[in-house]
Amino acid sequence: SITALNRYFKHSRSESLYFKNLVLFNQTTDLEKKLEYSKRLLTSTVSKKHHNLNAEMISYYANSLNIILRELVWLKDFEEDTTWIANKLVSNVNKTDIKKSIDTLLQLNLLKRDATGKLTATHDSVSTPDNIKIEMLRTFHIDMITRALKSFNEVDLSLRNISSVTVPIKLEQLPILEEKIADFRASVIKAISDTDKADEVYQLNIQLFPLTKS
Repeated sequence: SITALNRYFKHSRSESLYFKNLVLFNQTTDLEKKLEYSKRLLTSTVSKKHHNLNAEMISYYANSLNIILRELVWLKDFEEDTTWIANKLVSNVNKTDIKKSIDTLLQLNLLKRDATGKLTATHDSVSTPDNIKIEMLRTFHIDMITRALKSFNEVDLSLRNISSVTVPIKLEQLPILEEKIADFRASVIKAISDTDKADEVYQLNIQLFPLTKS
């Protein structure tokens, strides 16, 4: 029905493509496909027009490699070499994408070069602005959840920790849980603040969602 609806609403070419990706994004249950459709929606000219997205935010959050590389420079053995970086990352990344990501981080002033020309981070940490659109983070979160699933088979048990708890709650307790999650994230950052001697880059996902219908 996508084509028929596009004709009925007289969508432009870009609007038709956006609508198609939107339908496919909502209907697919495959996480990798959902990630791809999310990227298409995020970078669409229609999305930029209707949601007034900041171009710099799009370039940073639309590609999780940007976020990973910003943390990678903290490693004590970091080398600004695309081969070294590609071999260091768990996921397969080509050298061209690595170079583009470094250029993006430099342009956004999230990375800089010191007096010796070495890449360094401009800030200890980066937090998400309160006014950022949820669509801009969706791609990143889907990507990281997908990576967590893959880690079950690809990462040794001694190097990962995946646990969960299933509990009954009152809906009025949700704000309390959200506050505790925020406090925990802050305590984690404080506990591992000595980034100058980092060995690896890890991803910590905290997922809270209902298993029953409200």
